[in-house]
Amino acid sequence: MNCVSVKIEKKKLKQTDLKNFAWNIGHQYNIDSEVLAMFVVNLFHSWFKNTEKGTIQKTLHNTTGTYSIKIDENILEHLPELEEKVLGKKHK
Repeated sequence: MNCVSVKIEKKKLKQTDLKNFAWNIGHQYNIDSEVLAMFVVNLFHSWFKNTEKGTIQKTLHNTTGTYSIKIDENILEHLPELEEKVLGKKHK
């Protein structure tokens, strides 16, 4: 298994973008919001080091405002399109 290191510039994304990212994944697989909050805290530790897990849990799903990562309730249906956009891969 390959491991990829990703650096996210704080200027480009907001905390809400990262919570929306987690929610998009969790919603598709019915992952509990408490588990998603822990995922956010651990994966994006430097962004959320001063934020309580309960606060993250309550605000995982945010549709108010303009964000780089939007809520997508059907993200699995859009994966081929997203892969093409992000990775340049075309599906047959």
